[in-house]
Formats: sequence, C-alpha cells, structure tokens
Amino acid sequence: MFQDDGQNENVDRVIRASLAQLTNDISPAALMLTYVDWLSSLAASPGKQMSLIQKALKKQFRLSAWAAQSAFDSSAEPCIEPLPQDRRFRHESWRSFPYNVIYQGFLLHQQWWFNATTGLRGLSPHHEQALEFGARQWLDMWAPSNFPLTNPQGAAQDLR
Repeated sequence: MFQDDGQNENVDRVIRASLAQLTNDISPAALMLTYVDWLSSLAASPGKQMSLIQKALKKQFRLSAWAAQSAFDSSAEPCIEPLPQDRRFRHESWRSFPYNVIYQGFLLHQQWWFNATTGLRGLSPHHEQALEFGARQWLDMWAPSNFPLTNPQGAAQDLR
C-alpha cells in the first residue's frame, strides 16, 4: 500500500542540499551545540559576566573620553590600536572625525567580543575556537570599512 520508491530519500537529499547551501556546509546542529556550550558556560560564570559588564562600561567611558578629546585635538593618540594584521584602518582619512570615533568604537567592540568568547571556564577548546572565529567573522561583516557612509574612502569616492 505504502511503497518507498526512493522519493522519501530524494526529499531528504533536497532538504540537506538546501540546508548546506544556506549554512555554507556548516552543520546547524554543530553551530547550535557551540552556542549552547558557550551560553551555558557563561550562565554558570557570574564572575565572567561581571567582568564583561565592567569591560563594556570601561570601554564605553574610554571611547567617550577619547572622542571628546579628539574632537578638539586631532593629534590625540587612539584609545585602541588595530591588530597588526588588520590593515583596514591604516589610511590617514580614518584619523578625521567622525570616522576616527567610528573605527575606534568598532575595535573596542571587537575586543570586547573576543573577551566574551574566550577564556570561559567549562567551554570546550574546540567550541571556543569556533565561537571566537564565528564572532570575528560576524563582526568583520559589519566593519565600518565595509559601508560607504562609515568609510571615509568610500564616502570620498561617492562625492566624486
């Protein structure tokens, strides 16, 4: 009465192929396990949570003070330097307001997420590496250098 002539297997194959395309061949289950491992480890670490809150507040105050200073003194030293391999913000146009504040805020945000995704007791090393990599990629996608309105070089080209 109910014959399986391979159609059920074909449905599974189509679904898996579509999912693989959507997730760039990364298992959604593996991503979920990584996220749940991080979230449960963080939930069980109130000290780490407090540390992250303190770091976020310190970074915000640091950026605010630096932004106020740099608004009047264009030679003010940046409050954070990009990593040596990060060449996105080397052009001189990133030193002018408001682009200097935008990229400094981005770098501080990036540093905070690195702290949030690493050094967490109970998190497996593999999940830590995957999470840190994924967070960095996600943040890089939203970097101010990727958008014409937040990139001084892109904005200058748009005005031409």
